[in-house]
Formats: sequence, C-alpha cells, structure tokens
Amino acid sequence: MLLSRLHLETDAPYLMPKNAGLRGKPNEPANLPWVAAGLADLLQRDVAQIVQACTANSRRMFGLPSIADCA
Repeated sequence: MLLSRLHLETDAPYLMPKNAGLRGKPNEPANLPWVAAGLADLLQRDVAQIVQACTANSRRMFGLPSIADCA
C-alpha cells in the first residue's frame, strides 16, 4: 500500500476504534491516534511514518500549507 495515498478520518460516529478501549462512546477526530496506531500495526510500519504521510496527504488534498510555511 502506498503511504502517499492514505488519509485518516473518523466519519463513523458509532464505530469506535477497537484498540481505543472506549466502547459505547461516540467516535470523534480526537481518536485519530488510535486509527493511526491500528493502521501502523496492519501495515507493519512505525506509527510516526503513518502520521507523517497522512498529514502531508491531507494538507495536499485540502490545499493547506505545510507546517514549515505556517511558522
């Protein structure tokens, strides 16, 4: 799977990530670290790699400036 094609989101309000251990609560963007960790496990990659790639992809997809451009 190409990391340059990944984007993480939490658009399933009633499907909490299993690894979060927070069943019965609504899913929200604050749970993205759990989604990233689960994906890193599945892809056998470091979670930091997943986060970095998905952040860059989301910025590119939405036309947002890089973090370096915001400083």
